[in-house]
Amino acid sequence: MIIAVVVAVLAIIIGVIIALMIRRNKTPQVENVPTQTMGGLDVLCEPSSIALIADQGFLVTDVYGKQIWLINSISGSIYAGKGSVEDMYGQPLGGYNDSELKDSLFKEPWAISPFLDGYAVSDTQNNAIRLISSTTTQTVNGYSEELEIGDLGVKFDTPTGLATDEAGNLYISETGKGAIRRVTPDGEVTTVAEGLNGPMGLYSSGDYIYVAETASHRIVRVKDGQIEVVAGTGEETPEGGLGDGSVKKATFRYPQGVAVTDDGTVFVADTVSSTVRMIRNNKVTTILQREGDELDIEMYPVSPRGLFIDNGSLYVCDPFARRVYVLKLEDVY
Repeated sequence: MIIAVVVAVLAIIIGVIIALMIRRNKTPQVENVPTQTMGGLDVLCEPSSIALIADQGFLVTDVYGKQIWLINSISGSIYAGKGSVEDMYGQPLGGYNDSELKDSLFKEPWAISPFLDGYAVSDTQNNAIRLISSTTTQTVNGYSEELEIGDLGVKFDTPTGLATDEAGNLYISETGKGAIRRVTPDGEVTTVAEGLNGPMGLYSSGDYIYVAETASHRIVRVKDGQIEVVAGTGEETPEGGLGDGSVKKATFRYPQGVAVTDDGTVFVADTVSSTVRMIRNNKVTTILQREGDELDIEMYPVSPRGLFIDNGSLYVCDPFARRVYVLKLEDVY
């Protein structure tokens, strides 16, 4: 399973590089939705996921600096995680330390979602779920009758996507095990779905948990342990194509993010195809596509990942481009 996960991750990285380098003018053109760039992020920040923090702005996970940022439209500051030892190339290595916010350490803060009195963060390379409050960073020490238990509670294998339902339950994509786990507010960990192929991005909507099944190039949703395909054939979108069309014929390319509006419209961060897709009325369309052939981070999106919907806007985290893009939903429909 570890080998399979490594292969899948390498495929995503290689796919992004190839897609950016050999994209040709024959690529179908899309009338991109008007987009703004969220300010307040340092140029070296690689935003992976975003969550709203009441009356303050947004919390953003930074997979480069291994920190959590607090940002608004014009400014940003470090909320959790301190600067760490750097490698020979000057890049932060991160670490593992539960402490006060500014003294804590993360290895790869991938996703963030509200939980208990703070925010859960999937610390992917540490194989842990961390909980940040207004003052401290802790590890979520869940218990379970069915899962492996270690010194820090339930063991997670490469946790990535997170989502929280209306009851306060936290859902975790355990990518290394191909499963979705649920953590209740009192810490009980159970399995919601198994047998998935590299699940990553999650979103809770009504009775369903929507999943970007990354390694199977499709979007599914889970209810009562049953997995239903929302869109995608399971085949990878060809290089230079978009894969739009009916939900049964549409294709994706290693999608890592998903978000759902109140009316059931599904948005997808189709990571390796450098696009943002929309699933609506049983049809998949591309609403945002990288323009041009140059390997230029200003030609967005490059590698979209985390999606978030708030107050009529769709937020798109792009760690490769080091940007968070904002799309007004009224410009999409």
